[in-house]
Order: sequence, then structure tokens, then C-alpha cells
Amino acid sequence: MRRATLARRFVAASLLSISLACRHSGSVTSPQLDADRERIARFTTQVEALRSVLRIPGMSAALVRDGHVVWSHGFGYADVEGKVPATDSTPYVVASLTKTFTSTLLLRLVEQGAVSLDDPMRKYTDEIPEPKAKVRHVLSMTSKGNPGEHYEYDGARYAALTSVLERATGQPYRALLAKEILTPLGMRQSVPGQDVLDSLSQVSALFGDSTVTRYRATLARLARPYRVFAGKEVVRSLYPPTHLTASAGLVSTVRDLAIYDSALDAHAFLRPGTQQLAWVPTVSTEGRMLPYGLGWFVRDYRWQRFLWHYGYWPDAFSSLVVKAPAHGLTLILLANSDGLSAGFYGSGGVEQNPIACEFLRIFVFEPELGRRLSDPRWTNDSLATRAAIQQASSTGSRYDYSCERQDAQLVAEHQARSVRRVPNVVKMDRSTLERYAGEYQNPDGRIFRVAVHNDSLVSWTRAGEQFTLFPTSPTTFFAKATDWMLSFQPDSTGKVNALDVWVGERPTRLTKLQSPMPAGEQRKP
Repeated sequence: MRRATLARRFVAASLLSISLACRHSGSVTSPQLDADRERIARFTTQVEALRSVLRIPGMSAALVRDGHVVWSHGFGYADVEGKVPATDSTPYVVASLTKTFTSTLLLRLVEQGAVSLDDPMRKYTDEIPEPKAKVRHVLSMTSKGNPGEHYEYDGARYAALTSVLERATGQPYRALLAKEILTPLGMRQSVPGQDVLDSLSQVSALFGDSTVTRYRATLARLARPYRVFAGKEVVRSLYPPTHLTASAGLVSTVRDLAIYDSALDAHAFLRPGTQQLAWVPTVSTEGRMLPYGLGWFVRDYRWQRFLWHYGYWPDAFSSLVVKAPAHGLTLILLANSDGLSAGFYGSGGVEQNPIACEFLRIFVFEPELGRRLSDPRWTNDSLATRAAIQQASSTGSRYDYSCERQDAQLVAEHQARSVRRVPNVVKMDRSTLERYAGEYQNPDGRIFRVAVHNDSLVSWTRAGEQFTLFPTSPTTFFAKATDWMLSFQPDSTGKVNALDVWVGERPTRLTKLQSPMPAGEQRKP
């Protein structure tokens, strides 16, 4: 990469100081917050209440002020079954927070002259069908239809920037992410993709054996993913796809993300003018202000600008970063279910997340007003919560609680949507279950394996995770770990030859293999 060595030398000292500051900050060390312990205590209580209401098994949080971690905390469990508490050092799949790292890498190439934001995407890849789409359109989520005309969030399109980075530098995206950001910053608990160990010889050549050992140790501590089944039962779910792209896949902790956040604010990677390109709203070709910059959401709320991004893997992980630049504050949240992000976004603003709303009221608006604002009791009945918020908003203060009122309604709707009818589980004799056991081949050649274990039917994910299948009829099954529905297809003699797997509205038919796979063949689904 051109100028990479020079840039690394230029920022080395500042990166080291940022890393040390973030790593050695205590719970509350900033003089500005020594007198503000009460706010932190209240915020901790509010976060725990919302975690309970949203049925999030485990969550980690950090608050950064002016480059220093002034508070960090773990809530609940990273591993419910193993009773492993979540801490500020728990690794999570951060999902779409990866996009902000891509923005930094790409804008650095723009500074170096290796890439132009006005380069056509077709210079690098044919993944974006619109011939007029430019790099800036994909980076700003405006590439669909008539590029630049409207905003539409699309992670799959953003992933096409992987090819831009790799073609422009001649390096894998994984290597760029590690060598340009993770390693210089000392983000030692971050891993460039859950699949990093799949090709050990290649990864060892890229990073060295000691780094591979560290990656393996971090992944061994990775938070387990969970989902709320039928609105009640928290169950182990399946890890999301493990590959890394420019759109998603980074594994990190709130402490490491705090180091990265501080480096951005210190302009350790980009000149202020270049960084500002990412942190201003995109303007459409029709002159409309859009909610996304270049790899970041940008939101003006109550006469202030906030920067934020969320991550969302359904039934697995969620994440949130909120920056209040005028106050030098950043909130970082990571969770091992989708409860932190599900149901609260779309094209709306950061205030549509209840934990972000608590952060804004307690740490941004209270200091501005110079007085304490009452906290909603989120664990109360939803009607009581909304009534209390309405009463607080009618006190005549300059704070109208519009954020809290909106979020109280959203929380209630989220809870209502999450309550689903539990399918009736029927008893199934072992002999019937054994008829279904075997290997089924997907049309793309992958193998789906079903077996009998402890008088239950079980299967496995691609990563080898086992999950139980529950019968609702003699031929149909469901899984609590996923939304899959399975329907075995016996012929007139009772012999099972096929399996229909319903993931969306249409099933995929898998053919049962009548003989074992040859030794050494891939047997994971």
C-alpha cells in the first residue's frame, strides 16, 4: 500500500498513547466524571433494566470520554449454560460495526490517491449491477436504482467494497484490517473474522504463529449466541456466517473498540477533513439530506449532531456505537442476542434505541440543562412505564421526553411481536426417528446430517454446532435454535427419500443419500 509505511510511522506514537490510555483507564478516572459517579450508577441500573426487558442474555458496555474509558461493565452471561459472566473483555461478533473499519481503510486509500470515491465500481468488481454506481455510492448506501438518488441500507452491497480494497492494495481484506488497524492499535482481543483459523498455513504466513495462537485463545472465549424462543425461553442459537467481508465479521470487545474510537477522534488514521467526509450526511442528487454518511449513520437530534452505527445478526448478536462529538463522548455496546438492535432501526435515528436514549438523557442533556431528569422504570408494566414517562414530560421542563415516549412504545411493540405461538410437540418413537436419520444433500452439494441422540432428532450447523429438532407431526419438525421448519418426505412404502427445509417462504428440497459419504468427505451441513 502506497504511503502505508510513512503513515504508520507518523501515527505510531499517538496510537500507542491512545491504546495505553484506553487499556489503563479505571472505572471512573476522568476528573470531569469524578463528581458524576451518580450518573454512571443510574445509567448502569437503566441498562440492566432494559437488558432484562429485552431478554438479552449477555451484554458488555463502555463509555469513552475524550479518549479515556471512564466506565465499562459486563451484564448477564456470555455463556448462559456455562455460567460465564459477560465482562468488558468478552469477545463478540460485532456484525455491521465492521463497516466503520472499512470506511477508515477506504478513506485512507483515498487520501493516498490509490482510490477515488468517484471511481466506478466496475473498475473493481461486477458485484454491483448499476453501471453508473461509484465507490461513494456503495459507501453511502445510495447505489441502488439511480445511484445517488435515494438511501437504502444494504449490507450485501456494502460487502462489494471488499473487492475495492483488495484490488487497490493487492492484499486480502483480513490482512488490511489486521495490519492497518488492529495490530498498530494493540487491539489484542480482536480477530479479523471468526473463520480466521480455517486456513492455518495461510493465516500463519500472514500474521505469524504467535498471532494465530492469540486469535485461537480469543475465539475460545467468544460469547455464545442466543435467541428468545416464543417470547419466553432464552435458547442457544446458531453462530452467524463466519466469513469476514467489508460489511461484517469482525470479532472484538468493548475495550478494543474504545481504543479504535479514540484513535478516530485523535485523527490517528485520517486527516480531519477526510474523516469529516464520513461524518456528514450524504446529500442526494435531488438535494435531500440522507441519514448515512460514508460508513456511518449521521443524525441531528435536539440541535446536536450524533454519529452512530449498529450491528444486527438476527437471533445471534447485536451491537451499537453512539458518538456525541460536542461532548467528546462515545457509548459502545455489544450483546449476544439480537435484542439490542432488533425492531428499533430501519431508516430512523439513534434515539430509536432505548439504551441510546438513556445515554443521551443522562450524559448529554442533563449536563446541558444542569439538573437531573427522572429515569423511566423500564421493568414496570409497559402501560405504567408509558404513563410515568408522559407525566415526567408534562412538568414544563425544556426536556420533553420524546425519545423515551417513543422508545416505551417501541419496547412494548417489540415484546408483543416476539411472543409467538409455541408449536405443539408430539411424542415420537425411536424407530420412527431412526428412519429419518441420515445424510441429505442440498442442491448446491452441501450435506445436511440428521441423527438420533438421547431419543431426540438432532442436526448440526456448518460450524459443527448441534441443535435439537422437535416433532410437531409424524413428519414435520422445528428447531428452537433457528426458524427452520423441516418436513421429511417418505414414499408410499414409508422409505424416506427427501427432506424439505423451510427457511423462508419456500422450501429447499434435499435428497437423502442412500450410502455413507466416502471417507474424508465433508459431513457438516
